[in-house]
Amino acid sequence: MLAANLYRVLGKKTNIESKDAQDEKVKFINKNLENYETKLNSMEEELMYADKSFSTESFLSGAEKAFKIIVSSYKEKNIESAEKLLSPKVMKAFQEQTEMQNDIQSFKITKVKSSIIDIEIVKKLAKVKVKFLSTQENIYENKDETISVKDTWTFEKIIGSNDPTWVLSEVTSE
Repeated sequence: MLAANLYRVLGKKTNIESKDAQDEKVKFINKNLENYETKLNSMEEELMYADKSFSTESFLSGAEKAFKIIVSSYKEKNIESAEKLLSPKVMKAFQEQTEMQNDIQSFKITKVKSSIIDIEIVKKLAKVKVKFLSTQENIYENKDETISVKDTWTFEKIIGSNDPTWVLSEVTSE
């Protein structure tokens, strides 16, 4: 699975940051994961205040579109088409993993649900962690397979940047 392969390549997140940065870090965890309903909370309010273009609904809609583009690009061995959605570290990991994956004849994401599970703001960098539950169909030469995949992706963006794109910076799998 994509996230498992990336996790092996990227490894666990390292928290090497200054004491000042750690003190400025504020976290919120959405406890209501099963309903996939994101409720307004203090970190979302803080992010909306800092980035007037942020809204939970449009962010999750964009995250689901990015998820489909990135996973499809990976499965089709054309990760370069999703390059502007990926951090350099994730792009490199995808390129390495793309070369080692099995050839599929066809791939389709049939269902995606997403939920924001964490928002973190450190200075001007906003990070939004999203849990994706997806159903994916892989068609190989001799077999078809339908799998359910649970991924957690972290998107980041510099608050106040003229570029509206949130970039995938971390991938983990359950």
